[in-house]
Amino acid sequence: MILGLGGIAFEAVQADLSATMRLDGAALNTLAKRAFPLDAGVLVLVGDNWVILKQMQGLGLPEAVELSAVGEAPEPAR
Repeated sequence: MILGLGGIAFEAVQADLSATMRLDGAALNTLAKRAFPLDAGVLVLVGDNWVILKQMQGLGLPEAVELSAVGEAPEPAR
């Protein structure tokens, strides 16, 4: 049987998952670095902005960009 968009057989997915179960943490980290390049990633945080900004302090993350639920910059406080 073939999965939808990727055209990947269920058996292939099962074989890949079985193979990952035999890997140790170091090997999984190596694979993850190649599969998920974090330098091109986006971190989405949802919640009270003042709480999140406080928790982000000292983590070395880029400055946060606040957006509304529809992706717009919030209106300045009056």
